[in-house]
Amino acid sequence: MDLSRAEQIANKEPNYVRDWLQAVASVLVAVVSVMLIRRLFAPTEVRVHGFERVNIAQSTAIGDAPSWYGNEHATYSLIEFADYECPPCRLTSPQVTQLIDSMAGKVRFTFRNYPLHGLHLHADNAAIAAEIARSSGKFWQVHDSLYEHQATLSDVTIRSILALNGISADDDSLLRTSAKERVANDLRDAERCEIHSTPTFLLCDESGMVFRLGALEQVHQIVK
Repeated sequence: MDLSRAEQIANKEPNYVRDWLQAVASVLVAVVSVMLIRRLFAPTEVRVHGFERVNIAQSTAIGDAPSWYGNEHATYSLIEFADYECPPCRLTSPQVTQLIDSMAGKVRFTFRNYPLHGLHLHADNAAIAAEIARSSGKFWQVHDSLYEHQATLSDVTIRSILALNGISADDDSLLRTSAKERVANDLRDAERCEIHSTPTFLLCDESGMVFRLGALEQVHQIVK
């Protein structure tokens, strides 16, 4: 049967609704594809007994050369990613010490750098100073002093803290370069662990699992 003149004209003219729906469908397919690819290659997080488990290697969470507080042979490892100019990090620091001291040697603790460049002017230099101190075997002394002087932290203060601990790094370019590389490595591992804020705590158990803690007190619920 012959088409009417009106139907012939309608078939020849662009169908804007159809084209718009096809464009929307194409965009949705692209977005879903990207999300699936990101989920495939990103660390997987699942809930285990109410805790967030991150599917990463413990070595990525702990790092290459940790300085341990507590029993270095402990079954569980608590890792903090933090910033020396972050007020909540400073307030949490003594709580971490008390926690480790109360765990009867079951948990060891290490600190990793996550300086917030856009928020804190001296966070990078403080992190570098802490890593210089780590090379000198005086990490925890400088770590504590940086928090104690957080309110007045400056490049001068940071140099003074190092000097008071018998560390002079101003003329040692190799030492500073090495410290910067360790901070950069912490930031790379933080990205793999999907760290986005400070302080963030991870807990590694004896079976190889890594948990992201919503609160420091959750250590008591995991550690047996």
